[in-house]
Amino acid sequence: MKKTKKWIKNRLGTKNRERFFFLFRLIKYLRKQTRRIFRDLGSDGRSELLLPSEEYFIEDKNVFFGYYDKSPFSDNGEVILVQVAKGQNKHPQVGDELIVGFFCRQAGSSGRGIVELGRTTTWCWQQGCRLQWFPGDGSKKIIYNKLINKRFSSVVQDTESKRVVKSLSFPVYDVDPSGSCALTLSFSRLYRLRPGYGYAGIIDETIDEKIPSSDGIWLGNIKKNEKSLLLSLEKISQMDWNEKMVGAQHYVNFISYNKDGSKFAFLHVWEGGEGRSVRLMIFDFARGELSVVGQGHEMVSHYSWIDDSSIIFTSLAKKGYGIYYTYNTISKETIVVGGNELTGDGHPSACGDSSLFITDTSADEYGERKLILFDGLKGKKRELFRLVDPIGFWGEVRCDFHPRWDSSGRYVCIDCPVSGKRRMSVFDLSVVLRDFS
Repeated sequence: MKKTKKWIKNRLGTKNRERFFFLFRLIKYLRKQTRRIFRDLGSDGRSELLLPSEEYFIEDKNVFFGYYDKSPFSDNGEVILVQVAKGQNKHPQVGDELIVGFFCRQAGSSGRGIVELGRTTTWCWQQGCRLQWFPGDGSKKIIYNKLINKRFSSVVQDTESKRVVKSLSFPVYDVDPSGSCALTLSFSRLYRLRPGYGYAGIIDETIDEKIPSSDGIWLGNIKKNEKSLLLSLEKISQMDWNEKMVGAQHYVNFISYNKDGSKFAFLHVWEGGEGRSVRLMIFDFARGELSVVGQGHEMVSHYSWIDDSSIIFTSLAKKGYGIYYTYNTISKETIVVGGNELTGDGHPSACGDSSLFITDTSADEYGERKLILFDGLKGKKRELFRLVDPIGFWGEVRCDFHPRWDSSGRYVCIDCPVSGKRRMSVFDLSVVLRDFS
């Protein structure tokens, strides 16, 4: 497929190539819709299970939260963070603004009651501006990325006074549970090598380097407002080096602290002539130890921490597409989760430290996505919701559900496309969970 795309680019040029792939995706979408019609005449694309829900949207705007590793819910569940983009569902351009704010859930949904906190031009559809609650203070502060003095930076902001209490000279990817440190990466390199995830506007300084020794994962000191290189891409790639890495472009994505901040996980990606490979790696602060999760898993897609030493992830390696696994950092044991009951890729989010988790699916051959509840210990599965992708929501501008729990384990929030715009839906799972136990 990559050779075909390269041939098309050389033959048609960039502009015509974009038109070709738009037409290709349109035909693919229409084919999916036709298949679905013949499979399920009369269906509205939603599950038969009617869940109590809250809908958060604003007319003619895109309301979403972003990635699934952070919860938009405040500690008390009364407030839900949102990001709002104007215009159409297209790649963010330099200068395109994103509104950062929240809804008060007691005020009801339907787009009323949004409180705007700030604006930023550093964002993408998949992960937003890395908006997240700042640890401590009972969900009174947030942190998100912002362009300051022509540099990717970040701000800590009070949600009550709307005052920016601290500006950082570096962007953040994840903040440790104590709120003292943050992990980050080059959003310029990520933008260049993984469209849809980084930020436009600043040139990647390592563009001529395939495995930079001067870039990788950075550790930021929030109090001192300084950062230092913790793991270089050169060091990361040297662990269990293999022939596929030769001549490939290397980068990192999706960095996440565990529950107590003693470790963090990330995806190491390299892309070359043999395609793209992705492995899950973990760094232990106390031991200063870097390790690879599992053996032979070179197409890891997504993951989520269950507790301080356990992680769930999806992998396309060895046993086929989209197998779910758990991994224990102490025993180094990898276990298949769900077997034939749970296949296909998804974004798993664990409910506390229990065996229960929520996940979604990629669009199937009918263009349909599903929201799934699963108990890894009992092997029980329940489909909660499904929706067919509207036209134009594909590739880098797709809208994955990215399910996230609230702190009580009762509510789940997703992003979903409705009538050509993104909105956030919050489902009450109390009845389902009672029946599921």
